[in-house]
Amino acid sequence: MFGSDTHAPGQRAAAAAAAETLAGHPTGGLVTIFTYPAGTALLGVLGAHGLILLSALALLVAGAVAVAGADPRTRRALALALGAQTGALAVIGVAHPDATVAALLIIACARRRGMAGGVALGLACAIKQTAWFVAVPLLLLSWREGGRGRQRYGVAAVAAFAVLNLPFALASIPMWIKAVLAPLTQPTFPVGVGPAAGLTGGAYSVVALAVFSTLTVAAIASGIIWCARAPRSWAAAGVIIASLGLWIGMRSLGYYIALLGLVAVATVAGSQQVDPFGDPVRSAASVMPEGPMPGTRGALV
Repeated sequence: MFGSDTHAPGQRAAAAAAAETLAGHPTGGLVTIFTYPAGTALLGVLGAHGLILLSALALLVAGAVAVAGADPRTRRALALALGAQTGALAVIGVAHPDATVAALLIIACARRRGMAGGVALGLACAIKQTAWFVAVPLLLLSWREGGRGRQRYGVAAVAAFAVLNLPFALASIPMWIKAVLAPLTQPTFPVGVGPAAGLTGGAYSVVALAVFSTLTVAAIASGIIWCARAPRSWAAAGVIIASLGLWIGMRSLGYYIALLGLVAVATVAGSQQVDPFGDPVRSAASVMPEGPMPGTRGALV
């Protein structure tokens, strides 16, 4: 129905298409399958008011968890930095799962050396595909930063994702794959606050789709490569680079952009988190000795 349009349809046109579809007249203009992972459907059980309440509560709890796990010397700065991310207010007060995803990503980015962060990453990916943009960089970063919890982070992430989605996937694996990949593979009008909507004026074209889809993939790939290859003290920047795919793409909704600042702050905070076994985790640069070890000479004779 909208295949010949160059701009996104208005609410009246979309409502008319919905009425035709519900009446049993296929229009071809609406997606009639559920295109989110299972976690979104489960959150919907709460209803609109319950989801709004959960959004605010989840962000507060996530911020508290991130601050509690930070180096004591940086806790106040981290609390102020998270509080300064006023863009997150855009996802509070609306019945969307994006605030819950943001809260889980705060924990996943800030506590990436143990099971808690891994579970949070898996649950975020099990709710909405926006978390997938930073999933691989976070897994690589967790592995590179080492420690006794690095295997558990990845295992916990996979397990948490599987617990929510496996029952639905087993019901029909091809349909589940088609549904969760639909937002990433179907053509879409350029909408939102990113460069795609701004440079195209909201007009759809095959060229625009190809260009901005390629840039999105490039951002994610660059973030993955950065996390894998950059010096360890700078590797965390790869998560931030990958998250920019949410801004570059054809759909750069405000709900997506609200994630970026929270992800950036939490990722930086995770570089100075407290080890779950009690010892502060320091960056690779901070553990290098600045001078000769006690009891040794400054130069070999």
